[in-house]
Amino acid sequence: MQRKLRDRGGMTLVELLISMALMGFLAAGIAASTTVAAPALDDSLTAAQTSVLADTIYKALSGELRYATVVSVSPTGSDFTYQSPVYGAQVSLFCEMGMVWVNTTTGKFKLLPPGMYSDLTVDLTVTPVLRSGGGAVDSYEADLTVYLPNGNEQQYLYQFYPAIQ
Repeated sequence: MQRKLRDRGGMTLVELLISMALMGFLAAGIAASTTVAAPALDDSLTAAQTSVLADTIYKALSGELRYATVVSVSPTGSDFTYQSPVYGAQVSLFCEMGMVWVNTTTGKFKLLPPGMYSDLTVDLTVTPVLRSGGGAVDSYEADLTVYLPNGNEQQYLYQFYPAIQ
């Protein structure tokens, strides 16, 4: 009878406890790596959203400023109005409520739809660069700052060249 009990296959209690302890260490390691990886994923997604938003604003501004005509620049050089093929005469750009707006004689319009901003806000300054010796606009410098929800900010500098008229 003693021999029959020994021949039965299976695990002893000690083997079972050791395997459970090893599985516990493995689960703890997976949980620890997940808590480390989660903030990195959030940062990566925020960086991607910021880059997409800045690129979209850049493309929209490029399309708007490339064909701007009849440009008037304030004496300080920071404020200007222009004629747009899309919005007409006396158009200017400004930021309000963290979004870029186009101001026209018929009202103000968002340069991008609100869904583009997600939880990011922007600040934009567009400055015309005048040709030396003349009042014509040589290019535009756009300083775009994207404010992140964590309090950080990302700054982008762009230069646009008007189409030859």
